[in-house]
Amino acid sequence: MNTQQQRLVAQSRALTELTTWHTDQTVRFDERLRVILATSAATLDVDRVSMWCFDPLRLSITCSGIHQRSTGRHDMGAIIRRVDAPAYFDALARDRVIASDDVSTDSRTREL
Repeated sequence: MNTQQQRLVAQSRALTELTTWHTDQTVRFDERLRVILATSAATLDVDRVSMWCFDPLRLSITCSGIHQRSTGRHDMGAIIRRVDAPAYFDALARDRVIASDDVSTDSRTREL
């Protein structure tokens, strides 16, 4: 099996596990999100994944959850304001996902 096929198998397996786990209504959203983020990081083979939500006026975003795979750490609650990171907010208006190899040098994310 080649690398692309292995990646597709891993992604399919992760989606199946998450779907099965999601049907358990006794698990709180924050617990589900932790598992979703950790599974996403492992499946995508990246160190960090996060989910952020806009405020009603789209002037800031709040971190619903961030998972750092290398440490196993999970945090939430950070706030980024548009005034502090205009390039990032412009990128969010264009793209649903912002993937960056180096946040400090990427023009979309270096303000963070």
